[in-house]
Amino acid sequence: MNILRIIPLGSESPTKSYPDVIQMSGTKNQDPEFFGYKAYHTLDSIYAYLDLLAKMYPSYMEVFELDGSTYQGRKIKAIRITNDIRNETSREKPMVWLNGGTHSREWISPATVMYIADALSGDLEPERRAEVAALRDTFQFVIAPIINPDGYEYTRIDRYWRKNRKPSGCRFNLESCAGECIVEECYGVDTNRNWDVHFGILGSSTDPCDYSYPGEQAFDQECVQIIRDYLIQQSSVLKVHIDYHSYAQLFLYPWGHTREEPEHLEYYNRVGAAYVEAIKQTTGKTYLSHRIVEIHQQKYPGKWYDVSGSSIDWVYKTFGVVDSYGIELRDQGEEDFDLSTDQILPTGQESFAGLIAILDIISED
Repeated sequence: MNILRIIPLGSESPTKSYPDVIQMSGTKNQDPEFFGYKAYHTLDSIYAYLDLLAKMYPSYMEVFELDGSTYQGRKIKAIRITNDIRNETSREKPMVWLNGGTHSREWISPATVMYIADALSGDLEPERRAEVAALRDTFQFVIAPIINPDGYEYTRIDRYWRKNRKPSGCRFNLESCAGECIVEECYGVDTNRNWDVHFGILGSSTDPCDYSYPGEQAFDQECVQIIRDYLIQQSSVLKVHIDYHSYAQLFLYPWGHTREEPEHLEYYNRVGAAYVEAIKQTTGKTYLSHRIVEIHQQKYPGKWYDVSGSSIDWVYKTFGVVDSYGIELRDQGEEDFDLSTDQILPTGQESFAGLIAILDIISED
């Protein structure tokens, strides 16, 4: 069954009509009021629905653009969600930052993050309405569904494109005396290898055409700079940082750039267990919880997934934000990045349950 997002009776309504139609992937043109979780949507469709959410719930949702533009001139749009949002003191609440779309081919990531934003209204899962309202009292949520918009839009041309779209050099770094690429020109940087934590040392390639190319230096990509600068601005209130990816069904915590155990390992085991159990109770799916560096251990014992330059490690190391996580969503490789649209809704539901489990532990401590 498709979930159509219709303004509920008795809810806050938009102050004016929303006339623009938007293109929804795999469907006919529809009003953004009918944003569903049975299709993957374009960037414009997602941004339009964020705007509609803010109009539907003006007392606790507002949309804004982060400062700066991507290489191709796009903006990164986010929605802030908290009760009493017009009161400046709401900006002092602990911040929960959620983002999707780091890797452009992982379409389930923005779809899931959009579901979470939608569910924080309290109307998408009405049985949780009181619980969600209490979370909005305690936290401010800042949600950016797509932080690599250039790459995401390019996947309409090349479905499996992973990186952003900024020119990055020549394949194998082979360049003629005239400055032309001998083999081919390369595009894009892996934006989850571009953060300044052991940059370029592990889990990346020096070939600019490789899907894991980290860039010439840390933070040399506009889309990464935009997120970095915002997190720095909000560092005094930043409490939770979660970067949603696919696929593998994993709850991941630091470290990725070293095999040393993190200082907060016992706490991570506790949070991870709660996250995994919440998903199991919601949809019956099995997720695993472990360090980033252990991603391959379950399938290939003794094989390490060493990776430097990730936002998860950077946030933990730079700000001391303990609750800095990565989520690998469905599935476990059966459909990989082409996850069927009938899995969008349950993936969103289980992810929302997992997020609540994390926040419950934070609220208890």
